[in-house]
Amino acid sequence: MNTFRIGGHFRRLPDNALRFIRAEARERWRDLSSEDVLALNGSRGQLILFLQYRYGFGLRRATKEADDLMAYVAERIQTACEPPALPPVLDMPA
Repeated sequence: MNTFRIGGHFRRLPDNALRFIRAEARERWRDLSSEDVLALNGSRGQLILFLQYRYGFGLRRATKEADDLMAYVAERIQTACEPPALPPVLDMPA
């Protein structure tokens, strides 16, 4: 099961988040093929392997790149899940 961490809790990765990860990976690393991106399935480890293979990144750099992507996606998901801010209450004349 694909999970991500928000506020110290692991949650299941929503399908739309998986699509977002794939699109963001394709945007950041254009040498990844469509098959590579489809095979990601939200897997950090799989992304690290693809970055090492396609770009020749070392383990440390590939891990940092993958972690940056996952952190960005988790932040976007958390922002999307937050309830909208309520408008300020206006004083009504009595």
